Amino acid sequence: MVAKRAMKDIETRTATQMDAEIALQLVLFPPQDDPALPDAGPRHRRTNAVGLYDIAPRYVFRKPGKEGEVQAPSLSDTPVEREFKFDGKAYNLTLKPAQLRWRPTVHRRKGVLKDSSAKGARKDDKWIYLFPSEREQIVEEVVRRIATSQRRLSLSRDGEVMATFSLYELQRELAEVGHSLNINEIKDALQILRESVIEISMAEGGGGTVLNSSVFPVLAFRSRAGSGVTGNTETYVTFNPLVAASIRAMRYRSISYTWLMRLRSPVSRWLYKRLSVAYEGSDNPQPMSLSALAIQRDSGMHERSRLRDTLTVVRKAVLALEAEGIVTVEIERVEENRAVVDEIYTLTPSANLLREVDAAVRLQEVRQQILEAVVDSQSTGDFVMVDRVAATSARRQVEFLELPAPVIEKP
Repeated sequence: MVAKRAMKDIETRTATQMDAEIALQLVLFPPQDDPALPDAGPRHRRTNAVGLYDIAPRYVFRKPGKEGEVQAPSLSDTPVEREFKFDGKAYNLTLKPAQLRWRPTVHRRKGVLKDSSAKGARKDDKWIYLFPSEREQIVEEVVRRIATSQRRLSLSRDGEVMATFSLYELQRELAEVGHSLNINEIKDALQILRESVIEISMAEGGGGTVLNSSVFPVLAFRSRAGSGVTGNTETYVTFNPLVAASIRAMRYRSISYTWLMRLRSPVSRWLYKRLSVAYEGSDNPQPMSLSALAIQRDSGMHERSRLRDTLTVVRKAVLALEAEGIVTVEIERVEENRAVVDEIYTLTPSANLLREVDAAVRLQEVRQQILEAVVDSQSTGDFVMVDRVAATSARRQVEFLELPAPVIEKP
């Protein structure tokens, strides 16, 4: 979707970026990676997570298929409604699907539809509905990583947080972390992230709506006239208000991008984020107990027709965290009339996980100290603009910070 206002923002930013002041919060948002050290395993990379937003079950994980394939579309626009908890509070989530033009000439593989990528509209095209799924989850994570690690964040004229990148950059990063997609699949995923709508509201207490937006409210491609959208096309997205507000107020946390991308199950990735949130700031970290059915419900995982299949999928997702050295797991079966009806997992955080949590806390403390020094400890609620000298100084304070690092084994 090409937006004229979005294109104007890109052109204005490109023309004035050498002279303009920079939002300090955007300078501080990029995570700090650990350098590659001899005989110390692969380089450890980080990204940032936004607590409520990233714990919310915003994706629909249906039957497993080949990564990158699109789940069978529907002719119904019925939203998905869910309940979840975060920080001791109950929330309601409504997820509305993206509406896309779909060509019936598609490849069929075990009931899965794949876009034919043919150009132009035809009479036999159909409008179908698709929910963001595992593919879109991965693409969102990689977009956020590219935007932060390569300093691609800036503010639009309306104060929106925007990021630019090329589709080839996104494709290369996806391949590097083991989630290869072609350019057409990436375009489709971005469009689904643009078109599907997330609504999060407080379940009780009259807190009202927390978010009503898509993942990327604006998606635009800047191509030469007549060239169409290719891998080299400059791509522009804006982050939704909840993510933008978290960046502005610096309410986010550093987590391991390396672990996140090595976990193959979307449920494992969701569970790792939940553990990171739970243990941050804990002076006396204790084991955490979660039931399989609670994980299935809160993560957005598809419920299998047979309970034992659901339990098997959740168990594998949990044990994947143990295989990566994030936690140790004890499993207790819950039986009724000799039938297994649930499983309880007791997750004990590893020293590796606690080191990564400590690094996140330390990094956030330094970020906050830098911001408060600039605004004299007065929170303005707005982005704080600084010149390039101050921005460079702040960036170096973060980049040269020594943080505890987990030991990441080679895959």
